[in-house]
Amino acid sequence: MNTREVVERQPENIRYVIEQLRKDYKNPALDKDEISAHLYGYTRGLRDAGAITERERQILFLYGTV
Repeated sequence: MNTREVVERQPENIRYVIEQLRKDYKNPALDKDEISAHLYGYTRGLRDAGAITERERQILFLYGTV
């Protein structure tokens, strides 16, 4: 399972949020720690809701912060 597969498997609304957070994380004018915390909470919520597995949560979090 690679990153591209995990991202493409997500519904459009989840992909949109992940991409926006990724874009915000790369913006030097914004606080990376705050964006990272928001992304962590979002992916953890997806996992808790059963939308993704723990491994997919880890992959999406890393994708959003790299």
